[in-house]
Amino acid sequence: MSSEHFDKKIKDKLRLYEPDYDTGAWDSFKKRLPLPWYVSFLRKYGGWVFGGVMSSALIFTLWNTSTQNRKLNDEIFTLSNKIEKEQAVDTVFVERKQVDTIYVDRVVPRYIQVPQLVEKESEGVRLSEEEYVAYQAFKKKVLEADLEAAEAKSAALPEFEVETEQRVAQVEKPTPAEKRAKVDSLALAATATKILPAEPSSAEAAVSKKKMDWPKMRLGVATDYLNLKLFTTGPSFEVFLMDKLSFNTGVLFSKPLETTHPREMDFRQITGKNFEDEYNIYLTANAHPVEVKDISIKTTMIKMPLYLNYYVSTWSRFSFIVSAGTKLDLSVYQDVGYQSGVLGNQVSSRFEARPKPKVLNNLFYGIGLQYQYRKFVGQLTPYFDFRFREADYFNPQKNFGINGSLRFEFGN
Repeated sequence: MSSEHFDKKIKDKLRLYEPDYDTGAWDSFKKRLPLPWYVSFLRKYGGWVFGGVMSSALIFTLWNTSTQNRKLNDEIFTLSNKIEKEQAVDTVFVERKQVDTIYVDRVVPRYIQVPQLVEKESEGVRLSEEEYVAYQAFKKKVLEADLEAAEAKSAALPEFEVETEQRVAQVEKPTPAEKRAKVDSLALAATATKILPAEPSSAEAAVSKKKMDWPKMRLGVATDYLNLKLFTTGPSFEVFLMDKLSFNTGVLFSKPLETTHPREMDFRQITGKNFEDEYNIYLTANAHPVEVKDISIKTTMIKMPLYLNYYVSTWSRFSFIVSAGTKLDLSVYQDVGYQSGVLGNQVSSRFEARPKPKVLNNLFYGIGLQYQYRKFVGQLTPYFDFRFREADYFNPQKNFGINGSLRFEFGN
């Protein structure tokens, strides 16, 4: 057989061979194709453009709010001066006076046993307001009766004693108006002394000490669409440090984020690591195969947001929000599945990995909107995410995200 005939046979076999279509090969090749100019521009400068737009919007909002406040203060000052001038020159004319007449049909007296009040007073028992009024009225009547008795006694004295009493009366005896004023002053002094609240008991003092002036707080549920790729949700808590400044925290649980790699080479190109080296401690002795393919990794994370909110009021139910902070990675779980072995003898394997989380890896800031109806508050805030440390378990392509929350407000 000549070499030409041999080559012809090989060429014919190669022409007839049709390899199986592999979607992973096209996906890997597609990433290397040149991107449109606007996509590459947004990937490279999108974060800075978004940050500049938000910063400009924040400066414009603050400037507009300050301008509106200044105008409002000027209008209030002008209206106040106008009202004062109008009050100075206005004249009120009363054309007629109508007097209403009240007819008393009957009086239903309410009797309070005075001896019991006297006994309570002597024992130092604290009287109610109604009992105390009755007790003071009783004392006033006693004083009046004593004065009348003294006057009657002076009238019954002999003539020479009457003259002496009259001489004393010229100096000391009060007029009926003075007598009434004296009785009222004595009753008023006693009332002023007794109306003051009594010293609280030890139990009341302990209860009063426990009362605290709690700050305004909000509790609810928050959702975050991380980098427009991964949904997270969980409880959220907000406490106000000042009238317009608050601190926010909570816990966010993510849904499983699945990534697939048809071949081990694809895993190496995307992550820059070898599959066997990355998960060596989880692989069994039989899992070091001739070939690894159909790699599937489902990643779940637990995050803790820590950020500040500054509110810009619009004198309505809506308010602007300026947010800045970070999201800490508390824990990471990965469910890894793959196939290994030669063609026709492949084995499917699965294990759970616990990569070490990079706790502090990002900073974010954003501008959003708040709507409040009574004690219920809804918020929606787009933000720019600046990642200064890359995590192997979560490496998104976009630097944008959106978070929202629904909270209930309580406290002062």
